[in-house]
Amino acid sequence: MKRIIFIIIAMVLVALIATSAYFVLSHHFEAKRATDLYKKIADIAENTTEPTDNKSPDNNNGNRNSRLINPKILSVSGYTKLKIKNSDMVGWIKIDGTRINYPVMHTPSKPDFYLYRAFDKSYSIYGCPYLQDNCDLNRPSDNFIIYGHHMNDGYMFSDLVKYTSKSFYNSHKIIHFNTITQKHDYEVIAAFSTSVDEGKGFRYFDFVNAYGSEDYDSYIKSVKKLSYYDTGKSAEFGDKLITLSTCEYTHSNGRMVVVAKQLTRR
Repeated sequence: MKRIIFIIIAMVLVALIATSAYFVLSHHFEAKRATDLYKKIADIAENTTEPTDNKSPDNNNGNRNSRLINPKILSVSGYTKLKIKNSDMVGWIKIDGTRINYPVMHTPSKPDFYLYRAFDKSYSIYGCPYLQDNCDLNRPSDNFIIYGHHMNDGYMFSDLVKYTSKSFYNSHKIIHFNTITQKHDYEVIAAFSTSVDEGKGFRYFDFVNAYGSEDYDSYIKSVKKLSYYDTGKSAEFGDKLITLSTCEYTHSNGRMVVVAKQLTRR
């Protein structure tokens, strides 16, 4: 009887070890697949095809069409190439000196489509940063809200939690958010954490468009009050904003939030 119990316990332990090993290996391979994918995408994003001459073949018939035709081919940005690969891509988010360097997706009819899908739409626990569904790049909205996962290995939007430190803020004040046609820099004005549980915390995600100057000023006052430190920077009605959000673990269902205002167009 003791022998049978021993065998059962041994089998259970083996099963537990095998299951743990499976999850560890699965996470390792998923992490490698995700990092390889986004490195490849970043390489494409940074590569732009410069204009070149397009010459037609010589024609010896004496027709005027035999002349060399040299129309310029429009330069094709890496963003455009990625847009062709996946039309859900609307821009690129980057913070120098961090791992935040990713495409931004937008699926208004399917708000959280990229929560657990990679750029190529395959399942991924890393997901892909995406714009809140009711934000509008064309209008444009007063506030672009972008979400990304907080991964334990430091990828996606994990570096946002470092904004709890003013020294980190001091060396990472600028957020780059580029679309297919425009490049913009944003200066961080506040960094805070809050809960998104119903009835708790600050509903930062409700502010997409201001109803007027009072509504705008109220929002700015709230984020400045919540900020871990005074950045010495603020925004006024008419300034466009960007808000980056990721999970954080000091609050119940917590979020780390970084708010920045748009500077002059590059």
